[in-house]
Formats: sequence, structure tokens, C-alpha cells
Amino acid sequence: SPKGATAGQLIRTALDAGKPVGGICVGVGVLAEHGALVNRDAARPPQLEKDWPRVFGPFRRINWKRDGVVVDGKV
Repeated sequence: SPKGATAGQLIRTALDAGKPVGGICVGVGVLAEHGALVNRDAARPPQLEKDWPRVFGPFRRINWKRDGVVVDGKV
């Protein structure tokens, strides 16, 4: 990873290069905050609801699923 790159830059670089990205528990919130889940299905971990409720606003355009694991393309 490039020195000093932010999480958002690393996520965008990986997606732009066609590489898979993923998140576990609150890591899904990091992906949501940086726009990686827009118009995609994503797992909705209970801990994320408690620790990071702002990622669930309708403006995020994320199709939240209660499934344990969700794969949508390379995310």
C-alpha cells in the first residue's frame, strides 16, 4: 500500500483495479463510509448497528442483508 494512503484511497484503488475488497464486522462500515457499497448488497452485522448507526441512512443506497456473508461482485 502506498505510504500515507487513507482507507478510502486504498479501497478506491483496489476497486478501480478490479481487485476484490471485503469487510468483517465494523469493516463493512468502513466500506460503506467510502462509497464502496453503493447500489450493492452488503451484510448488516449487529455490532455495526450499535457502533456505527449512521451508515444505515437511506442516502447510502446500500441493500443491507441480514445474512452472515454477502458477496456482490468483487465486494
